[in-house]
Amino acid sequence: FSVSESGSLVSERGSLVSERGSLVSGFGSGGGSAGGSEGDSRSKGGAADWMEAARRVRILLQCSPQRFDAGADGRLESISVQRTEMVGAPGPNQMARVIPGSAFSLPCQLALTSVGYRSLPIDGAPFDSIRGVVPNTKGRVEGEPGLYVAGWLKRGPSGVVLTNVGDAAETVAALLEDHRNRTSQKETHGGAGAGGRGGDAEIREILDAHGGQVVGFEAARRVAEAEARRGAAAGKVREKFVSVRELLEAARG
Repeated sequence: FSVSESGSLVSERGSLVSERGSLVSGFGSGGGSAGGSEGDSRSKGGAADWMEAARRVRILLQCSPQRFDAGADGRLESISVQRTEMVGAPGPNQMARVIPGSAFSLPCQLALTSVGYRSLPIDGAPFDSIRGVVPNTKGRVEGEPGLYVAGWLKRGPSGVVLTNVGDAAETVAALLEDHRNRTSQKETHGGAGAGGRGGDAEIREILDAHGGQVVGFEAARRVAEAEARRGAAAGKVREKFVSVRELLEAARG
């Protein structure tokens, strides 16, 4: 099996169990299957081609790996899998729950670690260890007035680049709304920092206290333009800077 940190599992015989409870197994024409029916997956060539294929793919939904089991020789022999059910309305808060007493054993002989992702807690912020996210409402961190979150730490490891763009836009909109109304959550709830000026001036004071060069919006625009020129020379949309020194030189113009 190949097992990811997020719960995905793949065997040398072609079986796969995902974090959200999907099991895909592929065996030779003479092999068995962990579950599913003959009609679970078909090739584009039709039923006849599918029946004569060297390998078959069968899909068993809503299963989750629980543990690896060793044989008498101490080597991996099988994995214990339990069936799951979805809890809650469809959406980001929906979760898969293991069904008690539904375990079955899936034979396997090899386990390999593959890519997976799970957010880690951040000091000073609440953390939902089950979902691996910071609890929030449209990016506003629950119980922490004035604190915002975006990306996978906000919603969990899902989506693509454009998903993150929309996700971040929602968080920024919440931040700007709080700032425009001059009713930041810190002031509303009387938390630490209530009454502070906030905004760009206060952020710059904090950055100055830490030292280093600040790249503002216009400087960032110069960097983007310089990268576009570098890219055009190489026949690309842009050529990114890979050193801080070059980036800062472009920012200064």
